[in-house]
Amino acid sequence: GESFAAWSVGGFSKAVDVCRFYGSLDPGPNSHFYSVSAGECRFLMELAEQVPADQPRWNFEGYAFSVIPPSPDVTAPCPEAAVPVYRAYNDGFAKGVDSNHRYTTDLSVVAEMVAKGWLDEGVAFCSVPEEHLQTQYSPRVRSAAHGRRCAGYGAFFTTTKAPRRSPSLKPVALSSG
Repeated sequence: GESFAAWSVGGFSKAVDVCRFYGSLDPGPNSHFYSVSAGECRFLMELAEQVPADQPRWNFEGYAFSVIPPSPDVTAPCPEAAVPVYRAYNDGFAKGVDSNHRYTTDLSVVAEMVAKGWLDEGVAFCSVPEEHLQTQYSPRVRSAAHGRRCAGYGAFFTTTKAPRRSPSLKPVALSSG
């Protein structure tokens, strides 16, 4: 899987908290969904209140991390040196299958998903600027989402190079395929 760096919720004054939704194993969708858009988050929260729990819906789990929101400028949606995180959607609702989203920093992954019939939803948010990061390896890293150890695998993750008083950063690992 891929990962990118993000601030902890409320960890940086210029960042926006990302809302996290999960369908359900049954009746679905069996997937997570992340959004930096307050309007999109509010819409899904209100929709969940209207849809019975035994019907497919997105359930709000809370705020997962903080990132820089993209600007409306499609030619430069992220500040200089920030890393765009793209979102692709399988259009599952229209196809009558579980809805699924992929988040990636790699445009070639987006192109691969689009070639398989997915929709390119553009830049979902902007990750921490690269100059603030250094890559490290840990054989005992835990999943950012669930706090579980990665069974038998180490993982690369990012940390800040900035002084201790810098905003709190954490690795975010989301499935890329």
